Amino acid sequence: MKAAALAALIASSSDLSSLAFTDFFLPLLAGASPAASMSIFSAFLSSKPSIIAAQQASRITSIDLVAISAVSINAQDNLKWGVVAGMNVSKYTITGFDSRIGFHAGVKAELGLSQDANGSGAYMDFAALLTLKGAKIDGGSLASIKFNPYYLEVPVRVGYKYAVNDDFSLFGSVGPYMAVGLFGKAKLKVDGDIADIAELGGNSMSEDIFGDDGLKRFDFGLGLKAGVEFSKKYQVAISYDFGLVEVIKEVGMKNRNLMISLGYMF
Repeated sequence: MKAAALAALIASSSDLSSLAFTDFFLPLLAGASPAASMSIFSAFLSSKPSIIAAQQASRITSIDLVAISAVSINAQDNLKWGVVAGMNVSKYTITGFDSRIGFHAGVKAELGLSQDANGSGAYMDFAALLTLKGAKIDGGSLASIKFNPYYLEVPVRVGYKYAVNDDFSLFGSVGPYMAVGLFGKAKLKVDGDIADIAELGGNSMSEDIFGDDGLKRFDFGLGLKAGVEFSKKYQVAISYDFGLVEVIKEVGMKNRNLMISLGYMF
């Protein structure tokens, strides 16, 4: 093969890493002229940086893929899903309203942030809950008013879990929540001997609780939570939410809600 042809081969080769100096170039260089040998040898040397760079890039890409896979696997190992349900005891911040019993139910997730082999460490707690809050005015046998607002609530908390042993842990967390009012009614009931709401066919009436003449749909606040976990699956928790939004601005009314929850982690 002539020097020009060999140089062209080097220039057009898509796999220069297969061109070994001792196996391929040396026999050809032995029969070539000094000028041709230098030309071929220079072409070979000039190809080496690109070969090395390609090999290094391949190694870096492989390392990156391994690292990304490891992070992904670790995140999956630290992420737990579950379900939660329980009772609400809610009220408003203004006087005159009494607490009422409601409920909450939904799904939750926990993401371990810096937990040790025993399960102790920091974590994040997320949930999406359907929750019934509100309050009531109990006038005894004379009259009563009950607010029944249903919210979609998303709490996001950061906490710490302490593993007492393999089957029992204590945890606590704090963080904000956001809620959107979905539907609900405000119900009024009066004694028929005192008032007759004839147009409604009786002594009771109800109106949509959200809207221009009702509660604001958006709510935001801070929550505290504490509880215990058994066998890394069963949870019993108590939490308290402090609403920061005036759901009726004219009277400065805000939500307050005590929650007692049972959870199961998959």
